[in-house]
Amino acid sequence: MRENVIDRGMKKWTAMMLPEHVDMLREWQAEDTYTPRPILSEWQLEELQQTVVEAYVTQKNVMITVWIDGQEKQYQGIIKKLNPIKQQLHIQSSSIMETIYVEQIIRVDL
Repeated sequence: MRENVIDRGMKKWTAMMLPEHVDMLREWQAEDTYTPRPILSEWQLEELQQTVVEAYVTQKNVMITVWIDGQEKQYQGIIKKLNPIKQQLHIQSSSIMETIYVEQIIRVDL
């Protein structure tokens, strides 16, 4: 008799979760991964600027780390365009052209 019972595992418990609970769990998980924005000194900002300009002029591959809404995201590629008026740069990765705002940049590595 026991071998005829089919256990559904966690499937039987998911129906008991209310949508509000799922939303709260997602918010809690997002708060866990939140990182505060690093505060950069004038020296660090100057160094970032010099590295960006060097990478643009020499067309070297660059790794740019940005801070967006509590998350760090990395872009790798070649800087194709600098726009000082809009304070943004365009980086070409393998197949995608990404736009990065200068105020979001926290680290640049050649």
